[in-house]
Amino acid sequence: MSAYTVRTATPADASGFVALVNRVADHDQTLGIDRFPFTPEQEAQLLASADPSIYLSLVAVAEAGHVIGVLAASRGSDSKLVHVSSLAIAVDEHARGTGVGSALLDAFFVWARAVQVRKATLSVLANNAPAIRLFLRHGFLPEATRRGQLRIGDDLRDELLMARWLPDGEVARHAP
Repeated sequence: MSAYTVRTATPADASGFVALVNRVADHDQTLGIDRFPFTPEQEAQLLASADPSIYLSLVAVAEAGHVIGVLAASRGSDSKLVHVSSLAIAVDEHARGTGVGSALLDAFFVWARAVQVRKATLSVLANNAPAIRLFLRHGFLPEATRRGQLRIGDDLRDELLMARWLPDGEVARHAP
């Protein structure tokens, strides 16, 4: 894998962002969506207008200029959820295992701390062992499994919900 850069996505990245997510969703069925929900034009508008304290879009861009990884996160804007951010990540098949996913997560954690996120959440297909290993290495822990949550082809697949509390080592303070 050649060198790459992780940075905040710009409107110029929208086509590459959408194309990568669609390619991953289409090809290996590791995402919980069939297609990216926006057109490149709609994504460019969102990237241009999003409040950076609420939304984060990151891209990993290879030396050749093509998008090889993406991470999208949103922090709650309601007072009851302002401390929580959900995220989604996709890495090009040929870039997996090269550190791209880790680099995207590391950049996410910088943003999360800056906007005072206390809990980061995500979901992953329960049979996606490489992604689960990545998330575990970055401090995410399983919180729940939603059985048969996703239909892929004729199969029902489980979805694993994972979370990490920030800053590192903080214990969640909530009533049982």
